[in-house]
Amino acid sequence: HRAGPWSVTLWPRLALSGERPDPAAAGAALAACHRALQSLPAQADDAAQDWAPLAEARRLLDTPEVRAVAAAADHARVARRLDTLQARLHAHPAPRQWLHGDAHLNNVVDTATGPCWLDWEDACRGPLEWDLAGLVAAARVLGGPDAGWAEAALQGWRHHGRALDEALLQDCIAARTAFVVAWSWWLGTPDAVRSARLKGRLEWLAGTKSG
Repeated sequence: HRAGPWSVTLWPRLALSGERPDPAAAGAALAACHRALQSLPAQADDAAQDWAPLAEARRLLDTPEVRAVAAAADHARVARRLDTLQARLHAHPAPRQWLHGDAHLNNVVDTATGPCWLDWEDACRGPLEWDLAGLVAAARVLGGPDAGWAEAALQGWRHHGRALDEALLQDCIAARTAFVVAWSWWLGTPDAVRSARLKGRLEWLAGTKSG
């Protein structure tokens, strides 16, 4: 429905189970989203949304708010890493399409009809590996109790999606990690949990060789 400059869509109310979604089913649901997004007709300004999260992260790193809270050495290291990854990812020949943009455990819910992916405000264009990096990046970088769920969800996606470029996936994991670091700095003084996760991501970025 259109009202002046506004577009309004109406959606059915979801009956949530309150349980964590089955990971394999969540991965399959994400693959179904990707197939639907692949069918979208091309628009003239599509290319402007390619790799939008990388440009967003770079803008955040340049803000006074981030420079005020990030240690100079850490800031310089993350900026260099992101610049290198951004150049390599933009040059990669993998096909690009519309994506969820922020596909992780907190953005999928279990309903009476199966998992449903929510929170599409970060939708962007890129290769499928970007969404799958969002699915597993935190688990592979930080470990923790959700690691098994994330890897099982990725396997669920693999059963329904195309073969992945594993090197591209690794670069996307590194870029996603830099993106989250930039946002963590921009959000300001973290609590103990966010502080520990930020430290873990910085250590991982400093210790990985690629990019």
